[in-house]
Amino acid sequence: MTQEKVLIFDVGRVLVNFSFDPFEKFLIKNGAAISTRDEFYEATSLFKYESGEITSEEFVQSVKTLLTSEVDSATIIKEWQNIFNPIHEMIEFCKICGETTNTFILSNTNELHWEHLDREYKVNSLTKNAYTSHKLGVMKPHKEIYRLVENSIGIDSPDILFIDDLVENIEAAKSIGWNTILHKNFLETKKIVTDFIKV
Repeated sequence: MTQEKVLIFDVGRVLVNFSFDPFEKFLIKNGAAISTRDEFYEATSLFKYESGEITSEEFVQSVKTLLTSEVDSATIIKEWQNIFNPIHEMIEFCKICGETTNTFILSNTNELHWEHLDREYKVNSLTKNAYTSHKLGVMKPHKEIYRLVENSIGIDSPDILFIDDLVENIEAAKSIGWNTILHKNFLETKKIVTDFIKV
């Protein structure tokens, strides 16, 4: 393995903000009987979808079975994709980092969201490569996903800095030797990343 440093950015709440609230409200408005976030995850088979175990068509069909109203697939997809807002300063910072450092994305996401994120924010071309859970078949914080990425990049663990907003994802990355940032705000993350690159 080489010794060149690598930056790996999460997407959700790092490069873009998101909220499932609008989609949950859409489901409830159209007859879905869900009252908690866990019920939402289970009812929509979200984790199976983000692990690549079911297709987009199967996901949309699972949503339709929750509804008492007749809603077409295109409307469901539009509502499902309409949950994001860009964090412009972080997106720009990620681009700037890529000019001097090997920069990658590692995200728990699904096909329909990823298509939307690429169409709106060019996430596929934002870094050298993007690793997504629905393509890899495993989600953070399972250690396997970090090993798959590390082996693909060909970099030793101490040369990687991983930026994510969830403690469990950070702890899993730490456990295999990655440097990490629990992302809270732009300025703090920018300073840690800049210091890491300089060393």
